[in-house]
Amino acid sequence: MFTLKPNEDSKDTRLKSSGQPGDVSRWGFRQDQLCNTGQSQTCNGNIECQPTCSNSRTSRIDDDQFYGNHETQEFKEEADLHRHYANCTKNPGHKEFINIDKFTLNHLPANHRDQDLYDLIKAMAGLTVRVNLEKTSPNRPEFWPNTTKPYPFFKGSRSGTGMIWNVEKRIDEEYFDSLPGNRRIGTLRDGLLNMFDVHTFKQTNGQVKVSDEDYESVTDDDEDYEPAANEYDGNEPVPHGDEDNDHVMNDDDDPNKEYTVCWCNKCQRSQSPSRVWWELETYTATHVVFDAIEASGTSLKLFYDRDESPKVIIDKVKVVDAKPDTDLCRLRGVTCDENVGPKLLELWQEYYDVWERVFDKYDKTRNVDRLTFIVSHPHGCPKQVSIGQWKEKQENGRQRKRFTYTTCTCPGSSGAFVHCVGFGGWWANQLVHTGCTEQSGFNYSGIGDVV
Repeated sequence: MFTLKPNEDSKDTRLKSSGQPGDVSRWGFRQDQLCNTGQSQTCNGNIECQPTCSNSRTSRIDDDQFYGNHETQEFKEEADLHRHYANCTKNPGHKEFINIDKFTLNHLPANHRDQDLYDLIKAMAGLTVRVNLEKTSPNRPEFWPNTTKPYPFFKGSRSGTGMIWNVEKRIDEEYFDSLPGNRRIGTLRDGLLNMFDVHTFKQTNGQVKVSDEDYESVTDDDEDYEPAANEYDGNEPVPHGDEDNDHVMNDDDDPNKEYTVCWCNKCQRSQSPSRVWWELETYTATHVVFDAIEASGTSLKLFYDRDESPKVIIDKVKVVDAKPDTDLCRLRGVTCDENVGPKLLELWQEYYDVWERVFDKYDKTRNVDRLTFIVSHPHGCPKQVSIGQWKEKQENGRQRKRFTYTTCTCPGSSGAFVHCVGFGGWWANQLVHTGCTEQSGFNYSGIGDVV
């Protein structure tokens, strides 16, 4: 386990921001640069996804020779972000980024113009958020784990990207029982509609279906319910997650705490907090949101597709899990906005459903096509899609891998989901964008469980 310790003497030696114009071009590369074999690799929407050089391979991870430039965007004021976008030297003009509003099936490579793949990218885009931060933790280490490479340190506001990974609808037990036509089954605990730590449910015509466990609440018109012999009766301990939880950096208020009412900032100040709310997990990079100190100054900007998009903000998040060695951070957020929660739940269900179809289609050709796409907020501006190919898989044992890729990114893209089509983890890969390498100039992900 990597132990995080404050280092007051290290501030002047830390990696400076890559968000300022000029910094991001420290290695002066573009995504159409030559690979080691001298063959050109482009990442525009018209590429035919097939190998373009022979150096795409699997190797062992060598951290000390790997870490390069992170891609978190620093700024002083919101207006600065468009200036950074206009002055970008890594991808001048951002020609190989596609605004999500303009993204069509024809932007996909000709041999990948598949409706399911297109729907997956659109669903992923709907769940992609801009991560805004106002605080920097003194607990950030001086170096990346097991390396002599400086770990990013920030002095002001910054932005990255994240993706909402799970959406759960919550409802207070007493309030649920008061709704006409509803009868619950099983056992509720902690004042929540909650069975085996699964809280997501859909309510239609007085019927509540709990995801993954196939429990149902029945209406008064249905027959009396009798629990099966093997059904949970509330007498057995209910699991609360992984036992090996040493890496979790808890704040004073347990990030896994179960609430009986909405705990957003608005409801915490209210005499009558909402009794129906939605909780969501968001994945981003640990170098974007490092710990609970930084999470207390973090907000998520949702549905930011264009400059004039309505302002939708999740302003209450907690760090559940953050691992500097893999650069994967999991946040827990909350909203009781009835215009936001159901929309997120629908997008998550759509992503969940279509991902499996895409995985089945491309599992066998993933090492040939190597298609990789990213949805991010370059320079903190409206979300963009970029399409390219992965170049190398680097293994770290136990199915843990890091990918390098030509898929375009910019400052502000740190923490964005990296989707290598045809690869998966426990059911979908959880790779986030970390930065760009000094040696090859390719972009690279954090480390994830990928099969």
